[in-house]
Amino acid sequence: MAFSGTQQKCKACDKTVYLVEQLTADGVIYHKSCFRCNHCKGTLKLGNYASLEGVLYCRPHFEQLLKTTGSFDKSFDTKTGTEDQQDQNKPPTKASLLFSGTQEKCIACNKTVYPIEKTSVEGLPYHKNCFKCVHGGCTISPSNYAALEGRLYCKHHYSQLFKEKGNYSQFNKTPALKPTVATAAVVVVAAASSAVADSVNTTAETTTAAAAGGLQQVLLRPTAAEAARTVMEVCVEGTLSTLSQDGWPLGTEVRFAVDVEGNPVLRLQPSALHTKNLLSDSRCSLHAQLEQPGRQKPQCTLRGRIVRVDESKLKEMEFAWERRFGKEHVHDHDALYMMKVEQVLQAQDMGEEEIWVMGTDYSAAVADPLRECAPRIVEDMNRKHWEDIRRFCNVYTCLDAELEEASMTWVDRLGFDMRVLTCEPHKILEIRIPFPREVTDERDARSALTIMAQIAWEKERNYNPAEALLASV
Repeated sequence: MAFSGTQQKCKACDKTVYLVEQLTADGVIYHKSCFRCNHCKGTLKLGNYASLEGVLYCRPHFEQLLKTTGSFDKSFDTKTGTEDQQDQNKPPTKASLLFSGTQEKCIACNKTVYPIEKTSVEGLPYHKNCFKCVHGGCTISPSNYAALEGRLYCKHHYSQLFKEKGNYSQFNKTPALKPTVATAAVVVVAAASSAVADSVNTTAETTTAAAAGGLQQVLLRPTAAEAARTVMEVCVEGTLSTLSQDGWPLGTEVRFAVDVEGNPVLRLQPSALHTKNLLSDSRCSLHAQLEQPGRQKPQCTLRGRIVRVDESKLKEMEFAWERRFGKEHVHDHDALYMMKVEQVLQAQDMGEEEIWVMGTDYSAAVADPLRECAPRIVEDMNRKHWEDIRRFCNVYTCLDAELEEASMTWVDRLGFDMRVLTCEPHKILEIRIPFPREVTDERDARSALTIMAQIAWEKERNYNPAEALLASV
């Protein structure tokens, strides 16, 4: 079987790959002998390679190309004037935009800032290492700082200085943020979604990003409408509540499917209490709760009116039901009903603040693309990559206490949630870490986690590829 025929082709040489010589990286098939660094042609392993736009590098050359040439043009060779002119006429790639040289200088140290290590604050460039609180020297990130007249503060000192005097006079006479109670918790962050190692440690749903055209919203997690759609797409059971004849609400567990707009579809018997209640009053609510691998329980309650599905939509609703539950035996008198959603109350977890969402916003939203594979990714990370999870906490967050335990609880298109237990004092923290960019599927999410883990590993060890090469010569 190991030498049997196959239709799979190696991405490097485009020749047939047999199972005995097959290697898979990020879902792409290679010959083991073709899995080489694009620069030095050295044979790579799954644990020591980096990939950029489908091009493979060994870890030392991945960063050395940046330090030597100022870009990832995939070659150290000196080009002729004609070739340089041709390259200048070519449109820039994603890699060149991210890693190319720049004339910008860091405001703090006045040294050159490359896009990969750049953080922009109110239009001013900084190195990530120079991005610190002016009051306490705390290391901060684009997600947990406040800026007033170009001066940077961590959230802790920003809020603390406000509480000491009740205003922002100790910052500047003309603050960039209006001195209201609400602004004590406002975080102004730079739009740095293209930076690979940007870190976030906040529970806010969105933050305000400083951009050239003004302030814009940067999502740290899916919106309440998207979260509600995700819950309804994943869950198959919920609590349906209707108004009984005596005016009291009655709730029981029911199965449901959803149509393309997220409206619940239910199969009810004529003799059921809910069916009788709906004949006199069609108002109802449906509560669903998602059981995540961690302790969080995102949930939503839909409010609306239930009507019996008419003949024109019967086939569509039957298809929605079969798509979720398959073809099953049904009673002759069972009927399909659809709930037209008018409002949604969504909460990220039990005990957290609920958010009301209009029915139109809920219907227009899209469920998270990782909803089906998220449990697999979380289980895999916690079981096989627990060291990377601890590095994520050390590198991408601003914890001021020693880490005792850490685990991933959920992952979505914008990032992942972590549950952390700290030592002295013992605290359980819920941490949100965003992806450097939005991911679209399971393969994309795993690739982003791999890149973040590699960068965290290098930062944790102060890894310098150039020095490593010199030591090996």
